[in-house]
Amino acid sequence: MNLFYRVVNKFRKSIFNKKYRSKVVERYRNRLTNTDFSIICNNCFGGILYHDLGVKFLSPTINMYIKANDYIEFLENLDYYLTCDLVDGGPLDSSEGGGVLALLDGKIGLYGIHYNSFEEMSKKWYERRDRLNKDNLFIIGSYRDGCNDDLVERFCALPYKNKVFISHKPFPYDCVVTIDGYSKEAPSADAMFSRKMRAYDNAFDFVAWLNNGGDRTYEDRQ
Repeated sequence: MNLFYRVVNKFRKSIFNKKYRSKVVERYRNRLTNTDFSIICNNCFGGILYHDLGVKFLSPTINMYIKANDYIEFLENLDYYLTCDLVDGGPLDSSEGGGVLALLDGKIGLYGIHYNSFEEMSKKWYERRDRLNKDNLFIIGSYRDGCNDDLVERFCALPYKNKVFISHKPFPYDCVVTIDGYSKEAPSADAMFSRKMRAYDNAFDFVAWLNNGGDRTYEDRQ
């Protein structure tokens, strides 16, 4: 009987969250004025933003995550790594999220957890890499996947105009957004999906950030 009620409650919450999410997404899309942006992100958060906003994926870092040290190296030498070919790193086991691993320059690991094969992943990488709009570029990092304070400092020193770092604890840098309620690391991309867990909404107005070229004001949220 308890199992039955748990299943029913889970279903009801799912329906509720779906309706809530559809209203939130509608508000996002109604507010968005900048639609040809490229988001470079180290996890699925960037892809979720694209999906929520209903715009074309103008970034190769979709449906994957990149470990923190590799991600900072990638960003510090972005132009170079975008010219590198992908090399098949083999399948990922379940502890790494499943999917496939691809390598840039033999060392930058791209964990394609939503891809079924290296061929599928590399095809999408090259297609989306060629769409990258460097004149409308937004960089997102987060304190996850092996991140440490030194890497946060390196991220904040990157010469990108529009960058945001999502953290579970404060840092003395303008680009850091702190999400309260997390003790060890920033919330995962899954925190985008439910009303209870949609932690980003209260801390980071990403629509205003995209519209205003890095300005995270809240003037048009309501």
